[in-house]
Amino acid sequence: MIAKREKGHCALFLFVKKGLLLAAALGILLCSGCGNSSVSSLQWRFPLHLPAGSEPVWTKPYYEGLNDEQKEAYREIYQLSDRLGTETISLGNRLSAGEVREVLEAYYKDTPEHFWIVEGMETFWMEGDNAFLELRYLFADEASRSRAVDQMEAVLDRALASLRSNMDDFTKELTLHDWLIEQCVYDREAYETVLEERPIQGMEASFSAWGALVEGKAACAGYARAMQLLLGAAGIPCSYLSGTGIDPDTGRSFTHAWNVVTIEGKSYHLDSTWNDQGTWLVQDGQYRFSGEGEHYISHRYFNQTDRQMALDHQDFAFQGCNSTDANYFVRQGLVVSRLDEAEQAALVERLTRIGMEQEQPLLELWAPKEVQTLFDKLVHPEDGMLYQCLKAANQQMRKKVFQEGQAVAWYQEESGIITIRALYEEEE
Repeated sequence: MIAKREKGHCALFLFVKKGLLLAAALGILLCSGCGNSSVSSLQWRFPLHLPAGSEPVWTKPYYEGLNDEQKEAYREIYQLSDRLGTETISLGNRLSAGEVREVLEAYYKDTPEHFWIVEGMETFWMEGDNAFLELRYLFADEASRSRAVDQMEAVLDRALASLRSNMDDFTKELTLHDWLIEQCVYDREAYETVLEERPIQGMEASFSAWGALVEGKAACAGYARAMQLLLGAAGIPCSYLSGTGIDPDTGRSFTHAWNVVTIEGKSYHLDSTWNDQGTWLVQDGQYRFSGEGEHYISHRYFNQTDRQMALDHQDFAFQGCNSTDANYFVRQGLVVSRLDEAEQAALVERLTRIGMEQEQPLLELWAPKEVQTLFDKLVHPEDGMLYQCLKAANQQMRKKVFQEGQAVAWYQEESGIITIRALYEEEE
């Protein structure tokens, strides 16, 4: 049985202004992998306490793209942002309205740790040449914010506890990425609200790290900011990137957010929102995205190049992700090119591991070339290699775990990703 899944959409985030991309600063800091500014080097007080022994890296690339006067305003906003209420921030007459908006965009993208600030909902006005700003907060008073900080610190402690001292940065990134997706569900209501350009009142948390990490529900901006916090706390440079997502089925475009990470000195795209596949249901012969209940974790958008991301992500500032060294499929040995005996043995080994360790029997492969030919070889109804591999995996586990004659599979020709949803024996 072969069925095609209907792709789930990502969250929309329309509050980021499109006028400023700060590509040069982002490129300089992330391409090198070693020039990241940190909160400590700028002598800013980071508001969250991390476990003893943590060696965090807090990247501020958008700050680096500002001029000196804008940087001064950015620092003022950063230092005053924990004053809850309606206190007015005066930025003086040194910046134009456009320059202040650039400062705000840089501040919002750089500071997931200020999860109590509601992006895009600030009040900003000019009186003559003087600029004034009032921020919008998730919490009503200082006591509420203090309790929220304690909760966030507890969540970060739990997440970092999943790491081991002997893990390399790739494994840490993978562990925290999968941990986030297990903890967070996609806020489809927020997505549809923004898509229809309706007010997001009551949904503001879904666009923050608080929504993703504490409330367990987020849109794409929340996922991206949560990854910033998690990876930064683990010592992995990670920045926020916004652009345009493209629905491959309809061609419709929408504003989207994801991350750029630095692993072993090289930069990669990471989209945890689109890697959160929710649950799938077979309806009317189609494999459809449900978005409720158990999570199926994809790694289609884990450490991708600019070229791969550009298939359905566009208008993003940074163009410097060219390596596949830390690509998920490359690092995990899931690249197929011939489906010869060696690749068949690797597929059996992977299915065996899935059957023994995972509740979700999902397997993804990457075929950089001739994906349709390889897909047909895998799922041929009479002698498909996939069914031989399922049988061999059952033999290795010494019990019939997988249904041997059935699977749900599909491929995406442009990306070369083959997705296989094996069926456990007890499933109908």
